[in-house]
Amino acid sequence: MADPKSEDLVPHQSTRISRAAVSAGQSSYDPRVIMKMFETTETHPALLKLFGMKSWKDVDNPKFHPLFEDASPITHATSDDVPVMLHYSQANEKLPPGSNGGKHIHHPKFGFMLKEKLDPLGVECNLVLREDKTRPDFADFFIRKLKPPE
Repeated sequence: MADPKSEDLVPHQSTRISRAAVSAGQSSYDPRVIMKMFETTETHPALLKLFGMKSWKDVDNPKFHPLFEDASPITHATSDDVPVMLHYSQANEKLPPGSNGGKHIHHPKFGFMLKEKLDPLGVECNLVLREDKTRPDFADFFIRKLKPPE
């Protein structure tokens, strides 16, 4: 949305984000993907409302599939994406088949999924897990990215 012709300097600046950091983020909201990833027949109940589904049986209805894909950040990943930092405080442990949505909606598997997509695209993706026994330094991540290249 930058306006290079504006007399005011502020509108010259791009509104595109320059980096992103998330904690316990989902790279997909597609129930088909989530159900397969966690070997379950349902996921977080909020997804029913988000997509206007009546029950988990609606997941197979093709009319919802474009909505699932459009709502999932991973679907929109491209090589010109900004660097990201992902933090997951939930243990990276395999969940039992049939686990409920509350157990898997913030699972680190979402971070690994996004990293697998971004790495081949050449997009920096920093994944910080609970097992790393370190807290993510979001401030340092942003400050480092703000410095112009030398």
